[in-house]
Amino acid sequence: MSKKKTLGDFQTPVQLARNVVTRLFADGLQWERILEPTCGQGNFIRACVEEAGVREIIGLEIQQSYVKKSKRIHSDAVKVSIHQQDIFDINLAESLEWNSSSPLLVIGNPPWITNAELGRINGNNLPKKSNFHRLSGLEAMTGKSNFDIAEAVWLKLIHEFVNDTVTIALLCKTSVARRVAQFVLQKELPVNSMSLYRIEARRWFNVAVDAGLFKLELNQGEVSYDVAEYDNPVDANHIRTFGFYGRNMVADLDSYRQVADLEGNSRLIWRQGVKHDAAKIMELTYLNGILRNGYGDHVDIETDYLYPLLKSSDVQSVSIGYVPRKYVIATQERVGQQTVHLRENAPKLWRYLSLHADRMDSRKSSIYKNAPRFSMFGIGKYSFQPYKACPVLCRVFSTEMERRC
Repeated sequence: MSKKKTLGDFQTPVQLARNVVTRLFADGLQWERILEPTCGQGNFIRACVEEAGVREIIGLEIQQSYVKKSKRIHSDAVKVSIHQQDIFDINLAESLEWNSSSPLLVIGNPPWITNAELGRINGNNLPKKSNFHRLSGLEAMTGKSNFDIAEAVWLKLIHEFVNDTVTIALLCKTSVARRVAQFVLQKELPVNSMSLYRIEARRWFNVAVDAGLFKLELNQGEVSYDVAEYDNPVDANHIRTFGFYGRNMVADLDSYRQVADLEGNSRLIWRQGVKHDAAKIMELTYLNGILRNGYGDHVDIETDYLYPLLKSSDVQSVSIGYVPRKYVIATQERVGQQTVHLRENAPKLWRYLSLHADRMDSRKSSIYKNAPRFSMFGIGKYSFQPYKACPVLCRVFSTEMERRC
């Protein structure tokens, strides 16, 4: 496994770093001191030394090769200090030596990888274990304990600088930004401003995720937990404001307030979907009459064990006559059911799963331990009902599901 994958290493392109720094300083704020806790090759530092008023910059980096590159950055006007250091091993607010106590800017691009992914590839740059979301044992076992390393970096920074005048501005997935916003609300922390500037992750990093520059200000004014969302760091056209109505996160606060009086208890009960922890194997895409798995391989299996799959990203665009783009393999009808019968009843499916047995057998979650081979979780009678969730989805899927059920 490459070190790049192990460390969730996506180096920030120079132009993107400049766009981000220009945006932060264009907002009218000035900083004499800047910290980059995961500086990599130092592209953010290069952009920061060009800004007037900056006097000192400290960069931390775990990889020695990047430390050497970052140490080549020189400025007559700015003191630049680079240290080979794992940020999870020190208290950032107490261990770093600064020449002044002026407001601090923390900037950077922490690793885009989850702790579960690091565990699967035996990565060693994990933060110390802690149940910071206060999850129950069952929730942790069924996947809620998984988190992005960037989220751990965010929470560490907020925790250690909570009493300081600091602006934290990091590139991260939008899902991480939302969880951080929810965290500061729950803890009622002294946050006075939050902003999210979207970026084209595919263009800059060649990854298909929603991401952006998330900026959070501590101890700089009246407390507010709303998040202003912009289209990009350069033009900064305001799109919407998301945040919280009560304790519930709302994607568009202005629109929601117009219909908030309609909210109430629903008679419908939402349930979790099936869980298999092997999307590239168990979830198939149907295109031009061919089924393909997440590796791009053509898959030929018995359709009796194949069911339409509605992903969360499909819900916003679903309509009458919608044709599913994804299908999921269902190896069981209930949790714990034996699967050995597939060897005779569905030999092509059994061969397919056996071909990927190494991946299926290495699933980390404890729910698969001592379970039948190729087991699933969250599977039961409800999974095979012809009508689910709401009338709209019922009309969309009734024909297909009735045919299969």
